[in-house]
Amino acid sequence: MWCGSAIGERAAAPTKMLLQKVTPPGPLLLTMAVPGTSVTSVLLYTRVRVAGPQTTETVPRTGTRRLPLSHRIRQDGRMTEIRTPRLILRRWTDDDLAPMADINADPVVMRWIGDGSVLDLDGTAEEIERWEEEWDDEGFGLFAVELLASGELAGCAGLTVPEFLPEALPDIAISWRFGRQYWGQGYASEAAQAVLEFALQDRGLDRVIAINRLGHEASENVVRKLGMAFEREATHPDYGHALTVHSIDLTEYQD
Repeated sequence: MWCGSAIGERAAAPTKMLLQKVTPPGPLLLTMAVPGTSVTSVLLYTRVRVAGPQTTETVPRTGTRRLPLSHRIRQDGRMTEIRTPRLILRRWTDDDLAPMADINADPVVMRWIGDGSVLDLDGTAEEIERWEEEWDDEGFGLFAVELLASGELAGCAGLTVPEFLPEALPDIAISWRFGRQYWGQGYASEAAQAVLEFALQDRGLDRVIAINRLGHEASENVVRKLGMAFEREATHPDYGHALTVHSIDLTEYQD
């Protein structure tokens, strides 16, 4: 299912990231190893603040220009959490099913997704299960997006493999979907910025693309705010409607 989207190229195998503790105010050493290969990359980050035993806010020390959005990433087993000024992007819980089903039951929200059909409670449960399976299989997936101030579930945003469009593979997509009451407040752009930063800096993706249905101006506006460039048009292989593909490369964020 697609909301708005953007996609980045996968490594041949999933990466493992190890945070090595150092004494502040020294740098944070981030090591990414590709299983089954001898490839290991090391990135130096400057430690800015520690906000708990497993929460670290970091900014790149050298080499890569950071997106204009700060966030914290916490990794404790299956939990990955990103905090933006107004949002929490996190893994899914049972309490998210009902509010996400309300979003999926709105035909105005679902108009631009897939064939435009709404989803009921069971369909939403299956969708969330697929997203969680992708987290386990790929090391990324769609986050539940929660309002920091109220704790309300506003929608979803994250990364996914665009299997519905084989010509886009092996790229990885960033996708978002928000309840109608949360439109027009910049939440989609804020969440997408965080996901794009997560994709480039923490998942090591080489490039990210956005796939949207032609004419979906709201998602096109988000794509433009992300600084993504138009790449090509495509056709949905199942439903026949026109799609647009935008892209952005990791090199665009290097000094």
